[in-house]
Amino acid sequence: EVEHVQHTNNMQQQLLKLHTHDDPQQQLRRKYNQVRKQKNQQQQDRAENTITAHTSKNNNVNNPYHHDKDKIMDMLRNMNVDPLSIDNETWAEVPTWSHVQQIWGAEPKIYGLEGEFCENFQSSIEGFRRHIAVGGVFSSGTNLLAQLLQHNCGIPERVAKYGRGRGHGMEWQVPWGKHNPYRYRGKHYVKDFLQDRKNPKLEDYLPAVTIRDPYVWMGSMCRHPYTVRWPHLPKNCPNLVKDGKPNNVSARFGADKTQRIAWDSLAHMWNGWYGEYYNETQHPLVMVRFEDLIFYPKEVTKQVCECAGGTLMKPHQVYSDHDHAGTESDFHYVVGSSLTGPGHGRANPRHGLLDAWIKYSKPKEERTSKFSKSDYNFAEQHLDKHMTQFFGYD
Repeated sequence: EVEHVQHTNNMQQQLLKLHTHDDPQQQLRRKYNQVRKQKNQQQQDRAENTITAHTSKNNNVNNPYHHDKDKIMDMLRNMNVDPLSIDNETWAEVPTWSHVQQIWGAEPKIYGLEGEFCENFQSSIEGFRRHIAVGGVFSSGTNLLAQLLQHNCGIPERVAKYGRGRGHGMEWQVPWGKHNPYRYRGKHYVKDFLQDRKNPKLEDYLPAVTIRDPYVWMGSMCRHPYTVRWPHLPKNCPNLVKDGKPNNVSARFGADKTQRIAWDSLAHMWNGWYGEYYNETQHPLVMVRFEDLIFYPKEVTKQVCECAGGTLMKPHQVYSDHDHAGTESDFHYVVGSSLTGPGHGRANPRHGLLDAWIKYSKPKEERTSKFSKSDYNFAEQHLDKHMTQFFGYD
């Protein structure tokens, strides 16, 4: 055994001497082999990390609470939120994508794309002059649509001329004021429009109007009525009928703070406010469902953007939303206070999108469950059938 150890030591010393006296070419070859071995190891490590990440990303395959929820999980990842950091108790409440499509359909419903509105707007207004401006009655998701457009949409000619500064043509309200009825177009102007040094014209603006399920909207008016006034109590809200007759409502708008506009009931207010836009035939406009901003935000933003001749661009940070998309993200989803405004209720800053998916995925029978029989029958009878059918609220 002693002789074997000595023999081994001698062999190692001889090999060391051989390496020491290698010619430069052999030393270079050996160094190259060492570097190649290190690179191979690094590649193997990266491959293992990728497999681990892929397994983590697709953990929904193994977790029953993640089944058929890939769309919202991808939205969260896009905004640097790890879906696996959210507990199963929360995921159990989140609806499956099949359920969402059963409630709201397999694609968004956007009014104004079918006719010649988009073509006429693009052909009559030079690209660098075009704006998309948001409108909608109280508590209808106007802030959400404005943020989606400002983050993601750009009109190439306008961006080339003015850059992607504040607004960059994606305006948070129409020139006559986002909550004001359409009748004030050309009769009232907000400061942003009047003070714009680029001298815009009304025709340069494509209104993008948010509309919301009338039953849910009436419920939100009960919680936060803004300037809307009508006799009601929390226990019987929205109280569309009083003593067997329509319960009249009135509202004051910024365009005329001295006068109130009256309607026969809250349901008639929904009809009247949106009907002014829906029945417009001369000036281009689009109307989008608030619910589609929750479940189809990218699809809606893309279609509205393209209607004005725009395109989705690399996500852009805006002053009104402090969330950040991932560096590799191609779309900025609004995931924090996605329902900005007191009429929408409180949203968890981290899981606002999850809260919205849970809240707005209820079938119609649940959305109307707090209506009295008389209020429900009155709404079914008096809500505008053309609009409720087109937007899938019937």
